[in-house]
Amino acid sequence: FDFCIIRQQPLTSDLGSCESLRIDSPITLFGLSPIEDTVLGGKYEVSKSDSILVLLSGLHNDPKIYDHPEEFRPERMLDENFNKLPKNAWKPFGNGVRAVSTINRLSIV
Repeated sequence: FDFCIIRQQPLTSDLGSCESLRIDSPITLFGLSPIEDTVLGGKYEVSKSDSILVLLSGLHNDPKIYDHPEEFRPERMLDENFNKLPKNAWKPFGNGVRAVSTINRLSIV
């Protein structure tokens, strides 16, 4: 594939690429650290000294977010479907500056 739009609506020709990245991200996990003690999701107490690891296969295959996540469905990335995804539900390149979140188009080799 050639391109994938990051944090914007994908072009029709990019849909398969974006769905492929959901199914098989180039990274497996990324870490986060809370800036203060807090409770996540109303039930997980975390301290600012804790480290949190996000496993992308879990995030990208969550049936609460993606209907039939095991199926390849490029239309998930089309128009209103892509825009309805919860914030941070699709992070094929991880998190932060190195996740190229500010770049509109990313060349995939």
